[in-house]
Amino acid sequence: MKPHQNGIAAILDIASSELDHQLTTEQEQNKDELLNIIQNYLNLEATYEQSCEAFIALGMQTDTLDKIHEIKTVEEAPLPSIENQDENSHKKSRPWSPIEDNRLLAGILRYGLDNWSTVAMFVGNDRTRAQCSQRWSRGLNPRISKDTWSTEEESLLLRLIQQFGDKSWTKIASLLGNRSDVQCRYHYHQINKNSQTLQFGSAPSQPISNIGILNIFLLK
Repeated sequence: MKPHQNGIAAILDIASSELDHQLTTEQEQNKDELLNIIQNYLNLEATYEQSCEAFIALGMQTDTLDKIHEIKTVEEAPLPSIENQDENSHKKSRPWSPIEDNRLLAGILRYGLDNWSTVAMFVGNDRTRAQCSQRWSRGLNPRISKDTWSTEEESLLLRLIQQFGDKSWTKIASLLGNRSDVQCRYHYHQINKNSQTLQFGSAPSQPISNIGILNIFLLK
C-alpha cells in the first residue's frame, strides 16, 4: 500500500526529531541527506537494506531508520477489543501503550492526518477517532513545543483568541503550529489569572511576559 503523503510528512517529522537527539555536532551536516534516505524508503523508492547501507556509508548508526522501519512494517490486523469491558470503563481514560503508539504512527503513515476514523480502526483496542487525533496532536507530534512560551507566541495566541474566541482551541492550535489545544487553553487561563492578580497588586503565580499581560488588558 502506497503511504499517504501527509502521513509521510508526519513520520519524517518524527525522524527529524529522532535525528536531532542522535546526531553529534559534526554529524548535523548530514541531516538533510539522512532525511532524504528515509523519505525514499517511505516512498518505496528504496528497500530497508539499501537505506541501512546508505546510513552506514555516511558513518551513521541506523537507530532512527530502525524506528521508522518498525512503524512502517506494523502488521495490518488491529489490536483486539478489550474483553469484558462495560460502558463505564470504555469512557475512562486509558494510558497509551508503546504498541498502540506504534500502531497509531503506522496508521498515520498509511492514511494521513485527515482520516482519523480509519486510523482508529487500524489501531484497534477500542480506540476512537478522537483519542487517536488527540494522542497525535497532544503527545506524539514532535512539532509540539514543551518550552516556555515566548512573548511572540503569547501575542499571536491572544490575537487568534480575539479573532476566533476562547472556545476554538483546535483551530487556534493549528494556526499557532507548535502548541496543542490543551496548551493554548491552559496558557490563556494562566494569562487571565495572572492579569487579574496584577490588578490587585500581587505578584503573578508564574512568569508571564509583559507583552502578554498588556495584550490581555487590550482585549478587555
